[in-house]
Amino acid sequence: MNRFWRATCGITAGIIAIALLMPGDTPAGATAAKVNQARSVLIVSLPAVSWIEVRDANLPTLHRLLADSAIGALSTRSVRQDTDPANGYTALGAGSRSIASTELAGQNLAPGEHYGDSTAAEVFKRRTGVAADGQIGALGFPAIVDENSAQTFDAEPGALGRALREADIARSVIANADTDELTAPELQLHREAALALIDNTGRVPGTVTRQLLLKDVTAPFGVRLDPEQVIDAFPKYFETRRSVVLVEASDLARADAYRPLATPEQRVLARSKALSAADALLASLLERVDLERDAVLIVGPYHSGRQRELAIVALHSPGVTPGYLESSTTRRAGFLQIVDIAPTVLDVLGIDRPTEMEGRPAEVVSTDTDFAGRMRFLVRANREAVLRDGMIGPATAVLITLAIAFAIVALLLLRRGAGRTAVPWLSIGLLAYLVGTYVVGVLPFDEWGPLAYFAGLAVFATAFASACMIAGRRQPVDSLMVALGAVVAIHVLDALTGAHLELNTVFGYTPTVGIRLAGLGNPASAQLCAAALLLATLIVWRVHGKKGTWIAVSLLAGVLIVVGSPIWGQDFGGAISAAPAFALLVLLLSGRRLKVRAVIALGIGLVAVGLLVGLLVGLADLARPAGKRTHIGRFFEKMGDEGIGGFTTVIGRKALLMSSTFSHTGWVLAVLVILAVVLFAIFRTDWLDRVCAWIPTMRAGCIAFGTLAVLGTLLNDSGVQVLGMMLIVFVTTLMFLVARSPLSEIEAKPGEESEAKVNA
Repeated sequence: MNRFWRATCGITAGIIAIALLMPGDTPAGATAAKVNQARSVLIVSLPAVSWIEVRDANLPTLHRLLADSAIGALSTRSVRQDTDPANGYTALGAGSRSIASTELAGQNLAPGEHYGDSTAAEVFKRRTGVAADGQIGALGFPAIVDENSAQTFDAEPGALGRALREADIARSVIANADTDELTAPELQLHREAALALIDNTGRVPGTVTRQLLLKDVTAPFGVRLDPEQVIDAFPKYFETRRSVVLVEASDLARADAYRPLATPEQRVLARSKALSAADALLASLLERVDLERDAVLIVGPYHSGRQRELAIVALHSPGVTPGYLESSTTRRAGFLQIVDIAPTVLDVLGIDRPTEMEGRPAEVVSTDTDFAGRMRFLVRANREAVLRDGMIGPATAVLITLAIAFAIVALLLLRRGAGRTAVPWLSIGLLAYLVGTYVVGVLPFDEWGPLAYFAGLAVFATAFASACMIAGRRQPVDSLMVALGAVVAIHVLDALTGAHLELNTVFGYTPTVGIRLAGLGNPASAQLCAAALLLATLIVWRVHGKKGTWIAVSLLAGVLIVVGSPIWGQDFGGAISAAPAFALLVLLLSGRRLKVRAVIALGIGLVAVGLLVGLLVGLADLARPAGKRTHIGRFFEKMGDEGIGGFTTVIGRKALLMSSTFSHTGWVLAVLVILAVVLFAIFRTDWLDRVCAWIPTMRAGCIAFGTLAVLGTLLNDSGVQVLGMMLIVFVTTLMFLVARSPLSEIEAKPGEESEAKVNA
């Protein structure tokens, strides 16, 4: 049996070590470099194309171009998690999270086209008060502007087009994804691509008319692009004048839209034909581009209607070496956000990014990995993101179920005078589940499937709990301290080494859903801060004298630095909520008695501590180069540009997001049950008194934890999930200590319970 336990501990330690020592997503030793300027930019839009399709399809022209380009996976997440053509192109053109849910978004017409009983030019002038002047007019532009004005992202539809116009850069859009079957004429119009380059008047030069289409009874909706007409529409001035031209491979858009109407075989055939046609079109376009002077940007502005996944993005530009794309928005090699596309176009042309744009220009991370290897990395990242998005619901449901069951079972067992052995195992097992969701993410469960994932979690949780119980078997509390220490160590070391355990893990973040892809996510930060606070509380008791106090203070200070640092944790809300709670714990552990005035002064002081920490973190990030700033520095940058309006916009958005989390029934139920159990234990039993009599520092720890939980909930946009994660760490700690307490009801003889309570 001893051999079995030693093997279990060794396996657990080995898995954790492998997870933490695995290289991150950024190639070792590589740094991001700015992109050289180009004369003009050709944007080739490949709608709903993922890296899996690029890898599997026969696309010789695209593959040759990509092999010499900096490439990445594009997160198309904007205001909503799912991105359709209107939202994708609007966000691309705004350079900020934006929305275009109106059916008018695809109604972008040439001036002479008929629209009802009028011409498009007449309707456009009637709606906007601006003459079309021979340009494509976005008939839904006023509605799109109004819709974004109601959002909290300060998006300016048409910001890219306006910046190009003001810099005297020519623009043109060539696209037509119209359909022909079973819909009213106005619903057949799908020219959303024009939204990428319209300016702030809702206009853009180009060609979007039906002359770009050919009748083809075998094609989706009976039409397809005429490549000759597309090339004829390509502006001749591209060779002589600085320009940005967007060409959409619109057959890909039609093939994706036609998916629900076709059999599986026809879907595959239509998609294959559309990809081949796009590759042939790209070959013709490249004949009109001087790759020594011009840049080519390949972009998938929205994901497939089949599932939410990452799209393709690549940049071929003078001086750009093959590698990965990243930006200060993502801060992760191989990933860009849709909001980064507009700033990247402007940066390639040497134009300053407007302050209205949320995104940041792409940079290139060099690597020795060949094109096939880079493509494999992006394909796997996409698969892992899709798996994670599919698993977060079941994994959260399992965690909530386990947390509720644990709280109730532990309460019942301890009330009956049982559970001295079972409750500690269950406590650490629940903590092990949290840790395991990050650690097992290093394994290829995207290939093995959901059942293997949960089996792996169960094996890890068992091994982890066994290792902790064995490691701390000499003292009643040491097993718990080992488990809390493991939670702290894993998250801290992961943050210091690039946070690669956060990416595409169920309680981390995913590029298909999240906006921020670096540092600690809110759930991890919540677990880390709660575990660190409780561990520090136990350390002061376990290690007597000043040594224990210094260890605890050093632990809390180190965690606070890691959580709030713009280089590592990047969790602004976590830092300003943890700072007052940690400071309160230290003050309470000092043993000073606090009077009413002192409590009021302490509250003011703690608020000041949180604000000071936030200010220091923000200023430190703001002092870094603009291209290296995280969302923390950009928040301060926005306040500098817009004053109090910038502050209220961001804070208002965070408050709305935080309050909206309380609509998650599962987390709310878990929080209510755990709170009910904790309050019952405090007010209806003498358990807390017994624990505090045994571990006197726990009373201060409970007060500080309550402060942390309240502030962490209010100051994080994950709201109830942050509270739930913290409460899970707390209730497992409390129940473990109750079960292991030498004064527990399990050991007390009849008649001794009241005496022990009085003494406590």
